Amino acid sequence: MMALCIAPAAKPRDRERAMTTTAASPRIDALRRQYALSWDMLEDALGRCTDAAWRAETTPPYAIARLAFHTVQSTQRYCRTGHRKTELDPFGFGGDGLVVAIDRIPAITDMRAYSDRVRRRVTVWLETLTDDTLAASDNAFQWTGLTIGERLVYTLKHFHHHLGQINLLLRQHGIAVGPWKCRP
Repeated sequence: MMALCIAPAAKPRDRERAMTTTAASPRIDALRRQYALSWDMLEDALGRCTDAAWRAETTPPYAIARLAFHTVQSTQRYCRTGHRKTELDPFGFGGDGLVVAIDRIPAITDMRAYSDRVRRRVTVWLETLTDDTLAASDNAFQWTGLTIGERLVYTLKHFHHHLGQINLLLRQHGIAVGPWKCRP
């Protein structure tokens, strides 16, 4: 049996990355690691973004602010970590952040706080998964696949699609992007 490895003085994100092995299956451990690395990359991108680049619209609806909100909100929905309207729409947009007026988009600091809340919820939810859960039939979002496992993979693909767009916009604003993270 492999032991859980947690460094004694680790920050919360470092503890998540240190969770390379648990009592869960290798499939679930891999999903947990990939979700943690994906959130790390999004946090890095948001941390590099300037106020000037945040709301700048290159080709509407493409603005870093809109893409960031859409990415986090969609991940929250697909991972079923918020069920009340206020949890899924914390800024009162009334729908998807990709279509909201740019001046209604929250500041970067508010977006980062929202992203952190959703990340914690997703992490807790991932901790509850079993192989049986991954294989369970799922029709919550029919376009994402037939099982919960497929929905989780779809969500990662969706997350990375928009993370790539965010990084492209950062580059267009002359902001260096962070490294691709593939290992804890």
